[in-house]
Amino acid sequence: METPAQQEPASNPFAAMSGSTFKPTSTEFVPAGVMAKTDEQFPDLADAFSAPKKKKTLGPTKAELAKKKEEENANLPTKGKPSTFFVVANDGVRTPTSDQMVFIYSNYPAYGQNPTEMLDWLYGQAFAMEEAERVKVEQEQVYSKGPTTRSKKARDDEYEFDTEDSNFGGLPQKQKKNRGQQQQPVERKVIKKDPAKAAKAAEVIKAKKIQDIVVKVDESELVPVDETRQPCSLVFIGHVDAGKSTISGNLMYLMGVVDPRTIEKYKKEAKDKGRDSWWLAYVMDVNEDEKAKGKTVEIGRATFDTKTKQYTVFDAPGHKNYVPNMIMGAALADFGGLVISARKGEYESGFEKDGQTREHVQLAKSLGVKKLVVVVNKMDDNSCNWSETRWNEIRAGLTPFLKNSGYGEEDVVWVPISGLNGQNIIESVPNTTCAWYKGPTLIEILDNLPLEERNPNGPLRIPVLDKMRDQGIIAHGKIESGTVRLGDKLALAPSNVPTQVVGIMDGKNQSVAYARPGENVQVKLIHLDDENQI
Repeated sequence: METPAQQEPASNPFAAMSGSTFKPTSTEFVPAGVMAKTDEQFPDLADAFSAPKKKKTLGPTKAELAKKKEEENANLPTKGKPSTFFVVANDGVRTPTSDQMVFIYSNYPAYGQNPTEMLDWLYGQAFAMEEAERVKVEQEQVYSKGPTTRSKKARDDEYEFDTEDSNFGGLPQKQKKNRGQQQQPVERKVIKKDPAKAAKAAEVIKAKKIQDIVVKVDESELVPVDETRQPCSLVFIGHVDAGKSTISGNLMYLMGVVDPRTIEKYKKEAKDKGRDSWWLAYVMDVNEDEKAKGKTVEIGRATFDTKTKQYTVFDAPGHKNYVPNMIMGAALADFGGLVISARKGEYESGFEKDGQTREHVQLAKSLGVKKLVVVVNKMDDNSCNWSETRWNEIRAGLTPFLKNSGYGEEDVVWVPISGLNGQNIIESVPNTTCAWYKGPTLIEILDNLPLEERNPNGPLRIPVLDKMRDQGIIAHGKIESGTVRLGDKLALAPSNVPTQVVGIMDGKNQSVAYARPGENVQVKLIHLDDENQI
């Protein structure tokens, strides 16, 4: 018996399709007798028959935003208060009125200690709201009539049809009837400002302006400026315990800056603490914590005069935790005094990787100190005893590093001293003690160091390094260019805030009428609401 034609298995649903050569090979087709689960087999179809997606919204409309802003403004404490209520009288002190203080303490208690800042900000907010309301009213007045609407007959009456064949067979042209007449100019409405509001705004602006004052100072309280000496600054830097404070104190003692009674007080205080050799450091380290630990923390400052210069000396801390204070002193200095301890082991520890000698030299160079006096201290110590071999060893070790840091041979001066005994500071070391050194003393070196040319008539430039509040703002800095005088009107950079000078104190804390370039001064400024404006 002939077998029937071979057929595809029953599991193939395409077998009944005549003439089809398609043979599914995917394993995803469901076998015969099994119900197909469309969502599992074809997940893309589930998305096609799912619920329609919601239309994306573009955010609130302009009307909704305007309504929300009006609601927020209605809840502000300034609602109903005119901008003139927040104006602080500019009488040099800028003291708010009692009503203004009540308003600040009721609505902004956090600004009770400094209300003028908040009042100035509130004035700007209230003035802006008033201007917005004024512009809104003027716009409503302009557009109150709205666009004019006319009928078709009224519009057609303004035109006539040209019956002449002027367009070569075209349709009659529609032209205005009054084409032969000159067109009348359109009268434009000019919006006039309210004179009362303009006068009111002018009064507010006038009250906000700085009222310059005439600085009146008793001339008997002013110290004459010494024009015979050039002002300059020196900072002592180096590793901790190198003897910076001792050298600075002995320098002040030998120059006669510290009176004998104060010296006796320091000697007794050091003896009571069991530190007999620390009394010279107490001249610069006035803090009790510094005296107890024998470690400089803050910048010490003192002044003395040589034959040709007025020196301001800064004693910088040598510990690595107080590098920011050292940076402040180096930023004010013209010259640097790098103090190196000649004692066996101390020079090596200060110049190694963790020592501060390297870091202080690099910081001084980056802060503008171009001349360096290398002071080799403690030459009288028993470990070296003014040894020329030790001197040459230190010079050979430091010279390559100083050269790589930017200090050439012409920028460095070397001098050996004893900071504790004062040898070679003012008077030369005796030949019986040191026969190999024939150079100048420390004071002679400082007196002959060349200064860069300065321009006293140039634009005033004082980088501010410190500030404080005392019936005004007192700014401390060094005059790099120009001359500052009492009564000068200045501008603070970069905010361009105007201010006026009402007091000047020089490096000796003496009141002067003016200060020259190179001086470290304290300038008292007025018309400033906050010291953070500097």
